[in-house]
Amino acid sequence: ESVADVLVTKTLQAATKYNVSSIIIAGGVAANTRLRELMKSRSQLPVFIPPVNLCTDNAVFVASSAFFNNHKFPWEKIKAIPDPFEAIKYYGINKN
Repeated sequence: ESVADVLVTKTLQAATKYNVSSIIIAGGVAANTRLRELMKSRSQLPVFIPPVNLCTDNAVFVASSAFFNNHKFPWEKIKAIPDPFEAIKYYGINKN
């Protein structure tokens, strides 16, 4: 509750300071239900928030970049494999 409260308060203060006409919340933080509720109820400005299923963060992109920078793998063989166990099999990742 306190984190959502601080984010909403500071966002609304910044919106006032910079005289914006609307507020957009995006990324992983936008999936937070309480943040969505507080922002919509406290803001006098229009608030735009995408559906929760579209609110993702960049952690998967950062992790995959780190993986492929440290495990040389031909780019033409890289596949999007949503099941982590299948990905481990495909890329031959072991715990050592």
